[in-house]
Amino acid sequence: NPDPYVGLSEVYKRHGRAKEGLSKLRQAISVDPTNPLLHLKLAEGLRDLGYKKQALRAIQHAIMLEPDKYFFHYWMGDLCLAMKEFEAALEAYRAAIELAPSDDHLFARASLAFWGAGKQPEAIKAIRLASDLNPEKLVYYGVLEQFLLHSGNLEEAELEGKRTRQLDAYDRDLVGR
Repeated sequence: NPDPYVGLSEVYKRHGRAKEGLSKLRQAISVDPTNPLLHLKLAEGLRDLGYKKQALRAIQHAIMLEPDKYFFHYWMGDLCLAMKEFEAALEAYRAAIELAPSDDHLFARASLAFWGAGKQPEAIKAIRLASDLNPEKLVYYGVLEQFLLHSGNLEEAELEGKRTRQLDAYDRDLVGR
Protein backbone atom coordinates (compact mmCIF):
# COMPACT_ATOMS: atom_id res chain seq x y z
CA ASN A 1 0.00 0.00 0.00
CA PRO A 2 1.59 3.33 -1.05
CA ASP A 3 -0.55 5.45 1.31
CA PRO A 4 1.81 5.37 4.31
CA TYR A 5 4.66 6.59 2.12
CA VAL A 6 2.49 9.38 0.73
CA GLY A 7 1.52 10.37 4.26
CA LEU A 8 5.13 10.40 5.41
CA SER A 9 6.00 12.46 2.35
CA GLU A 10 3.46 15.09 3.38
CA VAL A 11 4.77 15.15 6.95
CA TYR A 12 8.34 15.62 5.75
CA LYS A 13 7.27 18.37 3.36
CA ARG A 14 5.39 20.27 6.09
CA HIS A 15 8.43 20.11 8.33
CA GLY A 16 10.79 21.56 5.74
CA ARG A 17 12.31 18.25 4.73
CA ALA A 18 11.04 18.19 1.16
CA LYS A 19 13.88 16.07 -0.25
CA GLU A 20 13.12 13.32 2.25
CA GLY A 21 9.48 13.71 1.25
CA LEU A 22 10.44 13.08 -2.36
CA SER A 23 12.24 9.93 -1.30
CA LYS A 24 9.03 8.68 0.33
CA LEU A 25 7.08 9.48 -2.83
CA ARG A 26 9.55 7.46 -4.84
CA GLN A 27 8.99 4.57 -2.42
CA ALA A 28 5.24 4.94 -2.92
CA ILE A 29 5.76 4.78 -6.69
CA SER A 30 7.88 1.65 -6.32
CA VAL A 31 4.93 0.04 -4.50
CA ASP A 32 2.33 1.24 -7.03
CA PRO A 33 4.09 2.34 -10.24
CA THR A 34 0.85 2.47 -12.25
CA ASN A 35 -0.76 5.16 -10.08
CA PRO A 36 -0.64 8.40 -12.11
CA LEU A 37 -1.49 10.56 -9.10
CA LEU A 38 1.71 9.47 -7.38
CA HIS A 39 3.70 10.60 -10.41
CA LEU A 40 1.85 13.94 -10.31
CA LYS A 41 2.71 14.39 -6.63
CA LEU A 42 6.34 13.61 -7.42
CA ALA A 43 6.28 16.13 -10.26
CA GLU A 44 4.83 18.79 -7.95
CA GLY A 45 7.49 18.16 -5.33
CA LEU A 46 10.29 18.24 -7.88
CA ARG A 47 8.98 21.47 -9.41
CA ASP A 48 8.71 23.07 -5.98
CA LEU A 49 12.36 22.27 -5.32
CA GLY A 50 13.42 23.66 -8.70
CA TYR A 51 14.05 20.33 -10.42
CA LYS A 52 11.96 21.22 -13.43
CA LYS A 53 13.43 18.71 -15.90
CA GLN A 54 12.88 15.87 -13.45
CA ALA A 55 9.37 17.18 -12.80
CA LEU A 56 8.74 17.09 -16.53
CA ARG A 57 9.73 13.42 -16.66
CA ALA A 58 7.45 12.66 -13.72
CA ILE A 59 4.41 14.35 -15.26
CA GLN A 60 5.12 12.58 -18.54
CA HIS A 61 4.86 9.27 -16.65
CA ALA A 62 1.49 10.37 -15.26
CA ILE A 63 0.32 11.22 -18.78
CA MET A 64 1.49 7.86 -20.13
CA LEU A 65 -0.52 6.13 -17.42
CA GLU A 66 -3.66 8.24 -17.86
CA PRO A 67 -3.54 10.07 -21.20
CA ASP A 68 -7.19 11.14 -21.10
CA LYS A 69 -6.84 13.26 -17.96
CA TYR A 70 -6.78 16.85 -19.18
CA PHE A 71 -5.34 18.15 -15.91
CA PHE A 72 -2.08 16.27 -16.43
CA HIS A 73 -1.62 17.89 -19.85
CA TYR A 74 -2.52 21.30 -18.40
CA TRP A 75 -0.01 20.81 -15.58
CA MET A 76 2.70 19.84 -18.05
CA GLY A 77 1.86 22.91 -20.15
CA ASP A 78 2.28 25.18 -17.15
CA LEU A 79 5.59 23.57 -16.28
CA CYS A 80 6.85 23.96 -19.85
CA LEU A 81 5.66 27.57 -19.86
CA ALA A 82 7.64 28.23 -16.68
CA MET A 83 10.66 26.62 -18.35
CA LYS A 84 10.15 28.85 -21.40
CA GLU A 85 9.71 25.73 -23.52
CA PHE A 86 6.89 27.35 -25.46
CA GLU A 87 6.44 24.77 -28.22
CA ALA A 88 6.24 21.95 -25.68
CA ALA A 89 3.78 24.02 -23.66
CA LEU A 90 1.64 24.46 -26.76
CA GLU A 91 1.58 20.72 -27.40
CA ALA A 92 0.49 20.07 -23.82
CA TYR A 93 -2.19 22.76 -23.91
CA ARG A 94 -3.50 21.47 -27.24
CA ALA A 95 -3.91 18.02 -25.71
CA ALA A 96 -5.67 19.50 -22.67
CA ILE A 97 -7.99 21.57 -24.88
CA GLU A 98 -8.91 18.51 -26.93
CA LEU A 99 -9.98 16.82 -23.70
CA ALA A 100 -11.71 19.89 -22.17
CA PRO A 101 -12.67 22.20 -25.06
CA SER A 102 -14.91 24.47 -23.00
CA ASP A 103 -12.30 25.38 -20.37
CA ASP A 104 -11.53 29.06 -20.89
CA HIS A 105 -8.47 28.92 -18.64
CA LEU A 106 -6.77 26.47 -21.00
CA PHE A 107 -7.16 28.88 -23.90
CA ALA A 108 -5.81 31.73 -21.78
CA ARG A 109 -2.73 29.72 -20.81
CA ALA A 110 -2.25 28.60 -24.42
CA SER A 111 -2.32 32.25 -25.48
CA LEU A 112 0.72 32.90 -23.27
CA ALA A 113 2.56 29.97 -24.84
CA PHE A 114 1.68 31.22 -28.33
CA TRP A 115 2.96 34.67 -27.41
CA GLY A 116 6.19 33.25 -26.00
CA ALA A 117 6.68 31.19 -29.16
CA GLY A 118 6.41 34.36 -31.25
CA LYS A 119 3.01 33.44 -32.66
CA GLN A 120 1.22 36.71 -32.00
CA PRO A 121 -1.89 36.17 -34.18
CA GLU A 122 -2.49 32.77 -32.60
CA ALA A 123 -2.01 34.25 -29.12
CA ILE A 124 -4.61 36.92 -29.86
CA LYS A 125 -7.02 34.32 -31.24
CA ALA A 126 -6.58 32.07 -28.19
CA ILE A 127 -7.18 34.85 -25.65
CA ARG A 128 -10.24 35.94 -27.62
CA LEU A 129 -11.55 32.39 -27.45
CA ALA A 130 -10.97 32.41 -23.68
CA SER A 131 -12.91 35.66 -23.34
CA ASP A 132 -15.71 34.31 -25.54
CA LEU A 133 -15.99 31.26 -23.29
CA ASN A 134 -16.01 33.38 -20.13
CA PRO A 135 -16.95 37.00 -20.92
CA GLU A 136 -17.20 37.80 -17.20
CA LYS A 137 -13.46 37.31 -16.69
CA LEU A 138 -12.14 40.80 -17.37
CA VAL A 139 -8.52 39.69 -16.97
CA TYR A 140 -8.74 38.13 -20.42
CA TYR A 141 -9.59 41.50 -21.93
CA GLY A 142 -6.59 42.99 -20.14
CA VAL A 143 -4.30 40.35 -21.61
CA LEU A 144 -5.87 40.91 -25.03
CA GLU A 145 -5.29 44.65 -24.68
CA GLN A 146 -1.60 44.04 -23.90
CA PHE A 147 -1.21 41.63 -26.80
CA LEU A 148 -2.81 44.15 -29.16
CA LEU A 149 -0.65 47.00 -27.87
CA HIS A 150 2.56 45.01 -28.25
CA SER A 151 1.62 43.83 -31.72
CA GLY A 152 0.86 47.38 -32.91
CA ASN A 153 -2.94 47.16 -33.08
CA LEU A 154 -3.47 50.39 -31.18
CA GLU A 155 -7.07 51.04 -32.23
CA GLU A 156 -8.23 47.58 -31.21
CA ALA A 157 -6.22 47.85 -27.98
CA GLU A 158 -7.99 51.09 -27.16
CA LEU A 159 -11.38 49.38 -27.54
CA GLU A 160 -10.31 46.62 -25.17
CA GLY A 161 -8.92 49.25 -22.81
CA LYS A 162 -12.44 50.50 -22.21
CA ARG A 163 -13.36 47.11 -20.76
CA THR A 164 -10.22 46.84 -18.66
CA ARG A 165 -10.81 50.08 -16.80
CA GLN A 166 -13.06 48.02 -14.54
CA LEU A 167 -10.18 45.80 -13.40
CA ASP A 168 -9.32 45.94 -9.71
CA ALA A 169 -5.73 46.20 -8.48
CA TYR A 170 -5.31 42.43 -8.15
CA ASP A 171 -6.44 41.80 -11.71
CA ARG A 172 -4.24 44.61 -13.06
CA ASP A 173 -1.28 42.98 -11.33
CA LEU A 174 -2.26 39.62 -12.81
CA VAL A 175 -2.41 41.09 -16.32
CA GLY A 176 1.02 42.65 -15.78
CA ARG A 177 2.52 39.34 -14.81
